Amino acid sequence: MTELKKTSHRLAACAGVLVGCVTALAGADTVCAWNFNLDMDEKTVCPADHGVGTLDATVSEEWLRSYAGTTLGAFLDDEAGRSMGFRGAVANGSGFELGFSATGEYILEFAYRSTKTGFHDCTVEHFTGTQWSPIGSFGDIDTASEWTKVSLELPELNGSTKLRLILDGATTSSSTARFDNLRVTTVPAPAAILTMSELVVCGVRPRRGSKSSS
Repeated sequence: MTELKKTSHRLAACAGVLVGCVTALAGADTVCAWNFNLDMDEKTVCPADHGVGTLDATVSEEWLRSYAGTTLGAFLDDEAGRSMGFRGAVANGSGFELGFSATGEYILEFAYRSTKTGFHDCTVEHFTGTQWSPIGSFGDIDTASEWTKVSLELPELNGSTKLRLILDGATTSSSTARFDNLRVTTVPAPAAILTMSELVVCGVRPRRGSKSSS
């Protein structure tokens, strides 16, 4: 086999490893994910589009809307489609709950967008079994009107889990908030990342030429 063919085979093998690694990181160990591509105007309880979980926005039915979505943080090949939205300062204090089952270390991720007039003071809470406990916040006036990715590390989970996202900080009747590509996924483990040894196996070293005589 010529050196060129050997190099070609190494490159093909390396590409296969990289594609497999990226695919695994994108989809592996996702407990539940929602893309909100169905109209949310008349839907308050939504099973996960991927994995197993339930989103319940029944308490916010009056202010629930459906807006254009985004591919930011999309799960695998999900389209931009639609997003779940809330409208008006009257929606301050509203929100939705997530229910799912997981054990270990996980993160909550979603794409978020609001107007300049809110919602900018939002919180995420975890139900401990006896009470709701705040674990993080989101909403920044400096990034309003743009889609931003929110990532929040969750406390150690042990089975049945409930999270609650509460909206606040809207100041006008035209204030809006949008959520898209929401999911619960494991914290990436070192094993999911290519190690140097794996790169060496795939690596292509330049051929050393013979030294010329002086």
